[in-house]
Amino acid sequence: VLWIGMNDIWEDTAFAVDVYAKILEYVAARIAIGWGKIFVLTLPPAHIPGGDPTKAEQPHVTEQILALNALIRANAGSDPYTCIDTAADSRLQDYDDETYFIQSGPRLPYMKEAGYIVVAELVAPVLAAAW
Repeated sequence: VLWIGMNDIWEDTAFAVDVYAKILEYVAARIAIGWGKIFVLTLPPAHIPGGDPTKAEQPHVTEQILALNALIRANAGSDPYTCIDTAADSRLQDYDDETYFIQSGPRLPYMKEAGYIVVAELVAPVLAAAW
């Protein structure tokens, strides 16, 4: 199960196509060593309430997360991985929802336990069906 890209986009201002290339490189390397099944998760939204508009709230972050999620979704199956679309779950779409996301700290999104339970609920049945 691979869930990467947020830090690349957030901290390094990477572009979705570059992060997606890293995902494909990782997937290819796992297949080369015999892994049979790889699952790639989409990313939740990113936002810092009242935060620095030059960082997390800048349009680049939102645009690139949406673009990366679109690449992950669109190429699942044609590229050798299965997409688990955590970003499509309504409970994980509102980063201001304090049920699932922490609303303090140096940056977001940090999920609370309830957020990770949602992710586990989405991942578990896909993994169970794969074996």
